[in-house]
Amino acid sequence: MNRNLPSANEIRCSCYEKDKSLVYFGKVINKYKDKKNHDFSLVIVENRGIVDTLDLTWDYTYLFEYIEINDSIKKDSGSYDVHLYRDKIDNIFTLDYNCDSKKIDNE
Repeated sequence: MNRNLPSANEIRCSCYEKDKSLVYFGKVINKYKDKKNHDFSLVIVENRGIVDTLDLTWDYTYLFEYIEINDSIKKDSGSYDVHLYRDKIDNIFTLDYNCDSKKIDNE
């Protein structure tokens, strides 16, 4: 195995830790699979004229598949819970990147 390249598990764990600190709130204005970038699962969120791109590529909860344009979405820093509001219902998804942090030490 080439130690210069991180394993898929290492990438998932790194993204999982990084994404815990993310904060987002707004309306979903688009979502797509980025064909030019390894089919990454991207969601475009707008809040008061500020547009943000959420990368849900590594998430295993099917949040990307569930999201529809015009849904409202919210995530607080320090949490893996994503609130998706549709038709006045708060659907909560807990991000799961299938990270096995114990396995990293052995990779």
